[in-house]
Amino acid sequence: MPIPSFLDRESEVKIPVGGGIFLSGFLAEWRAGVYNKFFSETKLPQEEYKYDDWVPKGGGWWYYFRDYVAALAAAEDAGVSGRPRATWRFTAPTTSVLNFADQSAAEKFGPMLKAECLVTTYRSKYRHELHMIALPSAVAAMAKFLGYDNPGFDLKELLDPNTLYTVEFEQKMIGDPNSDTFSDSVLWKRRQALWQALGETNPRAYQMKGKGTTFDTQSEKLSDCLSILGCPWTSPIWARVVYVNDPRLDATFPDANGNPQRLSRPALTSIFEDKAAAEKIAQTERLAREEASTGVAPVVPAKEAEVPAVTASGLVLPDAWAGLEADWQTEVDKFKAEYAGKPKPVVARALQNRAADLMATLAVTPDDVLAWLYPA
Repeated sequence: MPIPSFLDRESEVKIPVGGGIFLSGFLAEWRAGVYNKFFSETKLPQEEYKYDDWVPKGGGWWYYFRDYVAALAAAEDAGVSGRPRATWRFTAPTTSVLNFADQSAAEKFGPMLKAECLVTTYRSKYRHELHMIALPSAVAAMAKFLGYDNPGFDLKELLDPNTLYTVEFEQKMIGDPNSDTFSDSVLWKRRQALWQALGETNPRAYQMKGKGTTFDTQSEKLSDCLSILGCPWTSPIWARVVYVNDPRLDATFPDANGNPQRLSRPALTSIFEDKAAAEKIAQTERLAREEASTGVAPVVPAKEAEVPAVTASGLVLPDAWAGLEADWQTEVDKFKAEYAGKPKPVVARALQNRAADLMATLAVTPDDVLAWLYPA
């Protein structure tokens, strides 16, 4: 598949170089871009400083600029010490979300959904936000969209509501934020496996090919996938963005009652060809949600029913994988390897426990997987 048209391949994004969660994600019309942000208690007039967005916070404002030079000048005028920080920011109109359970859920989020992660070098204590969560997730989504074989990028531990965030868990998942020890961490190894599947042997590469940095990838496939960060978006896309928990131990903020709440980071997990494709997945999720809540499968009107995609083996492809039998078989083979030798009831329980993750990453249900693991 050619590089999607929402990316401006003639331009580049400057990326620094150097040393309560909505489990299934928000299926919506998303935009993303690298911005430069700073916080100030000084109110800056938009007509003069032309910032791209601002967010009130604790007696001041966060200001967002695409243009770094403009951000730096504005920060100096506002008396801010230090330079603006780069952030990869995702936004979507709440009205575009296709998979809210009901209108009351939508009203909790305001007019716009917003999520971001800091764009840093590997020396930063915040390196995991981009390098071990947001970027590999988006690369896996792009690889799938472009038809490149890849293992995906699993974030199940950060989506599990039963996860305990301790020093041990932090170091297991992302290494020690205050040192350079992260190469043995779980998320880094998953990123390394993804990079290798796309033809890149250097797991630290995160710049597109030919950028002229020591972090350029040499892989054409990975370069194509990295363009989702390295090139400006010229239009929104229909995609799924999941808010995942930040595994850093002190990544918390107090709620209205002073209780600590965990910060989240954006993980773009799926890209859809168009709104119709996204709506199809949203309907599948809605029906599954209704069945789970009532115990009764909802009746689909005949005019909405579609003939399922049946393979030569007689198995039915999940809706999201219609026309992608070979790709789906690759995913099934991974499940077979993971659950080799285990009886069906044990596998069924394991898959049910990760139902939210299956829907977020593969747009399938536990029953979809079981049907292929244990064909009648």
